Amino acid sequence: MQKLSEKVLKSMRGAILGAMVVLLVLTFGVTALVLRPKIDTLLETVARTKAGEIDYFLGRRLNEMTLLRKAYRPDATWEENLAAFQTYSEMLGVYASLGLVDETGVVHTTAGNHFSIRERSYYREACQGGQPYVLSQSIFSREDNQPVVIVLMPLQNGQFFSGAIGVEYVQEVIRGDEIPASQIRIVNAQGETEMETGAFAAHARIYEAEIPTHPGWSLQIGVSPLYVDGIFYLLGAFLLVVFWLLYRR
Repeated sequence: MQKLSEKVLKSMRGAILGAMVVLLVLTFGVTALVLRPKIDTLLETVARTKAGEIDYFLGRRLNEMTLLRKAYRPDATWEENLAAFQTYSEMLGVYASLGLVDETGVVHTTAGNHFSIRERSYYREACQGGQPYVLSQSIFSREDNQPVVIVLMPLQNGQFFSGAIGVEYVQEVIRGDEIPASQIRIVNAQGETEMETGAFAAHARIYEAEIPTHPGWSLQIGVSPLYVDGIFYLLGAFLLVVFWLLYRR
């Protein structure tokens, strides 16, 4: 009788062990096929939404500057044109400054400053012509050392209408609605980071969306693999504990 009981017990333990393996495989399979894609879709949607907000913000600024450029009067003095631009700049409140770039590459701003931008890559790109506007990378303004994006739009005779857009709003977008165990950054076409909320975790899963208004810019969300895959580990650990307790009985 005792031997029979031991055989039955061994059979039950074998059945429990087999059930453990089957359920673990099924659980991980369902999680991988159902839950993981939903997590990926959610984070991809967040990346596209944030990139869309930035794209809309930059698009609005470009539309404004396209209209403001029409206020430029070739027959007026630069002081008169800058005074008119200053009025619009104060009304809109999103520009660090507006300005005019002369044919020698010196920008004269509504803040009363003037300095050369001849060596700036965005100016050289604008001088090549053929584009309605050129956007710079994020740079520090020479006027107040704050991060800005420069827009150049052609006028006539090698002159340009310029605008320095403060990037505070862009920074608010990437910092808002914090996602657990994640960081956000904007990278340019060369893969260089323009702005970020912090360093990405090692082996972070990256969800990316382009910002069409600024060619080459894209927004990336880097999520810790422990956060994305955490549900796999938690389910596996839970099942292992449950089956271990049952197996010991």
